[in-house]
Amino acid sequence: MTKGRNVKNLPKHQYHHRDNDDNQRVLKEKALPECISSSEPQKLPMLRSNVERNPLPITVTAACTLKKDSVLLCRRAMNQKLAGFWEFPGGKVEEGESYAECLARELFEELGLETVVGSVVAESTHAYDSFSIRLVLLETTIVGGEITLSVHDRYEWVPVGELLGWKLAPADVPLARRIVEIHSEGSCG
Repeated sequence: MTKGRNVKNLPKHQYHHRDNDDNQRVLKEKALPECISSSEPQKLPMLRSNVERNPLPITVTAACTLKKDSVLLCRRAMNQKLAGFWEFPGGKVEEGESYAECLARELFEELGLETVVGSVVAESTHAYDSFSIRLVLLETTIVGGEITLSVHDRYEWVPVGELLGWKLAPADVPLARRIVEIHSEGSCG
């Protein structure tokens, strides 16, 4: 396991992780970014939509959190960009952060969840009118906390088969398609 960097002003909390020596789940107390296994960026085929408008996308992580045959979606609150759209929760990667560190931090800050972040599932790039993003979807497991909404006004556990029927943010649509494809192949959930 590669440890994350020490981040100032993040609360210490308890979390579970796999110990490198004996691969047992252990309870520890550290700053949030150190609690997850670092996931190195991977070269994956990009799922593209409208990228040409803004060539410098912001890198954003998103959680693929499955519970049985359902995935966690959150709806953007009315005072947020893309208000009313559903998305895979996550957020912007800060300088020096791995994808896993970013996603664990964002899920803790925005939803109050303690998580273990796994490998990259898919990526997409999308240009909105005033900005573009590179969205990186990562496998995520909730290990603690209760969902508390801050930038979202609702959350739902959506059956994978119904995912494409929701009003998803445009950048999330290719990721949702990939989740449905993987699930139909029987290799997730």
